[in-house]
Amino acid sequence: MGFAYAVAVALAASALNVSVLAGPAAAGTCSTPGCGGEVSNNTNYYVSISNCWADSYGTWENGDNLPCHGNPVRVANVANARIWLSPGDWSSESQYSAFYDTDAVKFPAGCLTYYHWWGQGKEAEWEDRRGKDSIWRKISSADHIYIDRISC
Repeated sequence: MGFAYAVAVALAASALNVSVLAGPAAAGTCSTPGCGGEVSNNTNYYVSISNCWADSYGTWENGDNLPCHGNPVRVANVANARIWLSPGDWSSESQYSAFYDTDAVKFPAGCLTYYHWWGQGKEAEWEDRRGKDSIWRKISSADHIYIDRISC
């Protein structure tokens, strides 16, 4: 009985430790391409992506930057930051190593953005921000979102 109790305590402690260490950005613990959320930019525009997200945001968060980007805003290939994903690039390419687990993508103000998730047809969904501010969309776990077309 002592061994089983020790194993149960060790498992409970490790589960608690994992939940305590998990924060709003998982990008810091994701060190290989394809290990987390991904964005493919299939447009001629630069697309802003984030490697942090807080549960308090919900699924959508308004604004040009997320609060987790800091003040001043971190725009670099580092944790808790955002970057501009170049046309034709995707977030799991080596130059975006801090974004192997991308947590959000920004739909720009004044634009109509067509996109689809892995398994959907091209331009299956859209976000109309014409006459509105920018908004960020959460990317969960290993979801892959494709930004197909942006019209501003």
